[in-house]
Order: sequence, then C-alpha cells, then structure tokens
Amino acid sequence: MNQGYLLADTNSLVYAHHTGGTQLLDIYYDLASKEHRLLAIAETVRKEIKPGPRGSELLK
Repeated sequence: MNQGYLLADTNSLVYAHHTGGTQLLDIYYDLASKEHRLLAIAETVRKEIKPGPRGSELLK
C-alpha cells in the first residue's frame, strides 16, 4: 500500500547527482520503496532540470 510520496526538489536531485552520481539517486529511490512511498518529482522541477547539462541523465 502506498504511504504517500517522497518528494524530490531540484537542489536535492542535482546535489545528489553531483556528489554521488546515479548511485545516490538510487538510494533515494530505495528509501522511498522501503517506506512504501513513490518517488515524486514535480512537473516544475522536471522543467527546471530538463534543459540543464545533466538533464537527460537526471530524469532517467
């Protein structure tokens, strides 16, 4: 059963990727899963990330 969402903002995603690459982003995903939550990225955040230098990589 879904217990809600783990929301990720632009700064947390970019910082996580910059410091830990996709491995740290995977930890966010795993944390959400363990808490029976869905990892959510707001459409506004998606629009901020997409044109950035690592946009396509972050949005995988």
